[in-house]
Amino acid sequence: MNPEREKYLTIFETIPNPAFILDVEDRVDNINNAAFDLFRDVLPAGASYYGKAQIGGILPWLKEALEAFVGGEDLETTFEKDVETRKGLIHFQIKLKRMLDLYEKFVGTIITLNDISYLKQAERTVARASDFYLTLFEEFPLTGLPNRRLLETDLPRVIARTGRGVDSVVLVMDLDRFKNVNDTFGHNAGDQVLIDISKILLKQLRRDSDLLTRLGGEEFAVLFEDLDIGEAGGIAQRLRESVATSDFLPDRGGIRLSLSVGLALIKERETPEVILSRADNAMYRAKELGRNRIIIAE
Repeated sequence: MNPEREKYLTIFETIPNPAFILDVEDRVDNINNAAFDLFRDVLPAGASYYGKAQIGGILPWLKEALEAFVGGEDLETTFEKDVETRKGLIHFQIKLKRMLDLYEKFVGTIITLNDISYLKQAERTVARASDFYLTLFEEFPLTGLPNRRLLETDLPRVIARTGRGVDSVVLVMDLDRFKNVNDTFGHNAGDQVLIDISKILLKQLRRDSDLLTRLGGEEFAVLFEDLDIGEAGGIAQRLRESVATSDFLPDRGGIRLSLSVGLALIKERETPEVILSRADNAMYRAKELGRNRIIIAE
């Protein structure tokens, strides 16, 4: 064996991805260490690295794809497949590459197998998470805000942090006399007000961790994580003022609206339902006291 070929084969045999070199008749000219380790159980009896076995006898699932590739004109092609190996089922990205000599004559094929099982698992995980969050979001496409389910899903994690000394707060707010908007201007106008309110509220929430949700109708909530009741009260005041000073439906002559707001400091061992109920009761107390104000739950 000449020194150059020996050097090439040394490199080939030590690359981490399983690889095969085939001659022009699709017989195995070389198998690297990684491929031999995965597929030695299916090699013909007595076969060695240079046994010239037909690749179809080792990897029968490859035969059709290889014949189509060799019979075509592409220099290389890739595809994915789940393959049974000595180490179990592996999802491979498989590359077929045409080998040409100095005169561009076809002299064989290089096959490399790249294990992308972890990538496929990550894709499946992301897809499941995406489906889950789409489900959470789909109830309120009007405003683009998540609904109550996302808030209730996140609250147990925040409650657990409260037990470790981290303050967090739930805010519930409701548009005052919103029914009058629908009755006077119609539901399309009411929908536009809800869209505008959502944008105003989002603009006032300056931390990425602040979770704004629409509970239903004209009622909204915010989960303030890692924030004490005083700081949350300051943001609540900013939210209330931003709505109270905004003009809505200017093409209809313009109207002013207000928010009644309830705040509840999250307590250890409370359920999400109890926490939301305390904030909701505080909000209704704000309405009873004249609306357009903030009440902190006991």
